Order: sequence, then C-alpha cells, then structure tokens
Amino acid sequence: MKIVPNTIINIAVVLFSVTNCFADNEPPPPPPTGPTPIGLPIDNGILVLLIIGLAFAFLRFKMSNTHKKTPM
Repeated sequence: MKIVPNTIINIAVVLFSVTNCFADNEPPPPPPTGPTPIGLPIDNGILVLLIIGLAFAFLRFKMSNTHKKTPM
C-alpha cells in the first residue's frame, strides 16, 4: 500500500484548523458568590480505600480459585 503524504498533510491541516476555530479569548467566569460548598476530601482516606480494595481483590481471587469445577 502506497502512503500518500498529501492526504496525511490534508488531514493534519484540517484537524489543527478545527482547534483554532473554537479557540476564543473569553474572560474568565466571575468568582462564585456566597459560601463555598463543603466537599469531602478523599486525600485522608486514600490509604484505607487502597487496603480495602486489595483485601477485596484477594478475597475474590481466593473465592474464584476454590469454586472452580474440577475435570473428571
């Protein structure tokens, strides 16, 4: 199969020109007024979530190995 560089260049030009069409210098939105919403940070519990995930994966792996059918 012969690669035609002209087609590749045309595709690249079209793809890069589309991003320039939608690029706009709009001003940033105004800051929110009133109290900021209270969020729940996940940073403090990430280690606990990782340990629970590993324990669950180990449990599922052990269960799948013990419930396999043995060939006769």
